[in-house]
Amino acid sequence: MVEIPEALAEAAALVVSRTKQIDAILLHTGSGKNFAWLLNHLKDPHVKVIVASDDPKRLSNIVSTKNLHVRLVSVKHWHKGQLSRIPQVIAKCLDKGYLRVGENVLCLVGNGVPDATDVLKVWRVTGEEKVFEWGETTSSAVTLAVELASAEVEGKPVGAAFIIGDWKRVLRYSHPLLPDPLSAYNMNLKNREGWEIIKKIAANFDGAFVVAEDGTIKASCRRLDANRRVDIPKGLGTRHHAVAAMTAATSATGVTVSQEDRMVRVFRGGKIVAKLDPRGTILEHVDV
Repeated sequence: MVEIPEALAEAAALVVSRTKQIDAILLHTGSGKNFAWLLNHLKDPHVKVIVASDDPKRLSNIVSTKNLHVRLVSVKHWHKGQLSRIPQVIAKCLDKGYLRVGENVLCLVGNGVPDATDVLKVWRVTGEEKVFEWGETTSSAVTLAVELASAEVEGKPVGAAFIIGDWKRVLRYSHPLLPDPLSAYNMNLKNREGWEIIKKIAANFDGAFVVAEDGTIKASCRRLDANRRVDIPKGLGTRHHAVAAMTAATSATGVTVSQEDRMVRVFRGGKIVAKLDPRGTILEHVDV
C-alpha cells in the first residue's frame, strides 16, 4: 500500500509534467524520505527543486544521485503551522536567487512531522514575501502572531501587539499597565519554547510586548503612548493606531493580531506594510 506522502510526491511530479506551468517544487523534509520519493517520480530535469530542512547537509548524498536542479535551504523549527512558514522560505529563496517573481512553486508540506506531507499547494511568487527579509526576530513575531490569530480563549479570539526594535525609545514612549508578568523571565522571541507563556499573557492581559532587535523581550503589558499622525484604514481599533503611532515615532516594526478580523498586520513608519490571514496567505500589500 502506498503511503500518502509518497502518493503526493507522485502527484506533484504529475502536475509538473502535465501542466508545464510549475517552475519549482518546494519540499519540506527531515530524513529525506519524502524527498527520495519525489526524485523517483520526477522526470523533468529543468524544474527547480528546493528542499527545506533542519539539517540540509545530510541530504547531499541524495541530491548528488540525480541530474536535477536542486537547492538546499536551512529552515529551523519548521514543524507547526507549516503553511504559514511558506512565505519565509520563499523570501529566503528570493534572496539567494533560487526563485524569481512570477514563478509558480508547487509546495509539498504538512502540519505534522517534516516527512509526513499532507498538503500540495501552488504558490505564485509575488515578491511581497520579502517582508520576511526584515530579520529573524520580525519573522518570529509574525509566525507567533499567525498562531495567536487562530487561538481562542473561552470562545473568543485573542488580540496582541509586538513592537520590535528601537526598544529604549519605545519604553520611553510607553508605560506599564500592570506589574510585568515577564519580568522574572529571560525570554527571547526567537525561542519557541517560551511561546506558550507569551500566548497566555496575550490572552489574559492588555498591552504590547516590547522586543529588542536580537529577540529579547524587554517588557510586556505596555501601553503605547506615542502621539503621531498615522495613515491606516478606518475601522481599525485602538491597538492598531497605537502600534502605528509607535512605528511613526521610532524606527521600530510593529506586529498586531486583531480580535475583530483575526488578521495579522505589520507596521513600519506609521503605515501597514503587510497583512496576513491566519492561514498564512500573504499579503494584501507591501509598501516599503
